[in-house]
Amino acid sequence: FTFQNVSGVSHDDERKRLGVLMSLLSEECDGVITCPDAAAQYTIPQYALADATLSIRTGKSISIESCVKSLTLLGYERCDAIEGEGQFSLRGGILDFFPPGTDNPVRAEFWGDEVDSLSYFDIISQRRTDTIACVTLCPSSEVIISDRDELAKKIEKKASYLKAESSKKAKEVLYSEAERIKQGLYLSNKDKFIHLVYEETATLFDYIDDSFITFISKHTAVKDRIAGTEFRFSEDMPEYFADGTLCRGFDKYALNWDEAVNRFSHNKLVYLDNFAHGSYELPLKALGNFNLRLLPPFSGQIATLV
Repeated sequence: FTFQNVSGVSHDDERKRLGVLMSLLSEECDGVITCPDAAAQYTIPQYALADATLSIRTGKSISIESCVKSLTLLGYERCDAIEGEGQFSLRGGILDFFPPGTDNPVRAEFWGDEVDSLSYFDIISQRRTDTIACVTLCPSSEVIISDRDELAKKIEKKASYLKAESSKKAKEVLYSEAERIKQGLYLSNKDKFIHLVYEETATLFDYIDDSFITFISKHTAVKDRIAGTEFRFSEDMPEYFADGTLCRGFDKYALNWDEAVNRFSHNKLVYLDNFAHGSYELPLKALGNFNLRLLPPFSGQIATLV
């Protein structure tokens, strides 16, 4: 998450997460491998992601202006030429955009208010490659501000509750950020307002149903990883509070260990440990033993892994 309004923020990891969430939403993947702190981090709720997707297909009647408006709302950055995910460009009746989770950008050619053709294209050569019939536009940002005025009012209301002298700086920052939002200015730290943008908080666990099995590899290490992330965030908190970046009500952005365990309990759970021990929060119903043979690290080489 980015909490300070700075320029030059990379959104690569955010777009990778969105690509994974889109795959889960469309039931195009059977499993997700992740680290615990990433799984516990707040993200866009499932209902909001579903509402924010837009299908564009050849022959569909849709104005190029409405596509540009949708791309802007979904967090895409307008540029002269596409260089990476989350960007779009417009030249006459040609609209290029690079959805998160895809290998190549998409080129849509319009004839009036109708999509004449859709195809992938190469960024370097700018030449079209594979022709496609349909493409789904998904958000390029996990925090989608659909109603700026409404969000600004919520921020100002939160700011009005801050009465302590120690919150004076945070109050000034919040009113300033609310004003920027009302003016339609770019806000690189909109992650800060994820609690206000959505009706409920959500994590990766909200995208999986009862049919999924959760595997925890090395239970103690997973627990320590979440605790370590929480500790580092708490170490940064005094500085955030001092300069007004964060304040009470804007100080929690992930599940803690107990909350994560509660989510684990919703699915079938398998602990993968070298030795069983007595510190599992959820009781064991069965033990399964496997004989393993240690191999050298595969260093990302698929042939060695196989």
